[in-house]
Amino acid sequence: MGADKIMVWNYPTNITGLGSILVYANGITNGYMGTTLAVVYFAVVFFIIGANDRALITAAFTSTVISMMLNIMGVVDSSLIMIFTALTLVGMAWNWTKN
Repeated sequence: MGADKIMVWNYPTNITGLGSILVYANGITNGYMGTTLAVVYFAVVFFIIGANDRALITAAFTSTVISMMLNIMGVVDSSLIMIFTALTLVGMAWNWTKN
């Protein structure tokens, strides 16, 4: 039994930059790589800033921008952009009601 019969994913071909590596890694992980990158980024920024209303606005908005870039590369769905946009609006409403 050779190594080509054990592997369950395609060999990397024509990888010319970071975008190609992300698309290849996302294919191997069945589409979870891009979503995981965006959600982990959101969580880290949210907790580093302080887990308050302004942290939610900042983390969700920057995650929206990152999700748009990942969507252009074909790594995430547009539904993730809508989720982060909704979280941005929730943070803005939280900030508005607090003030």
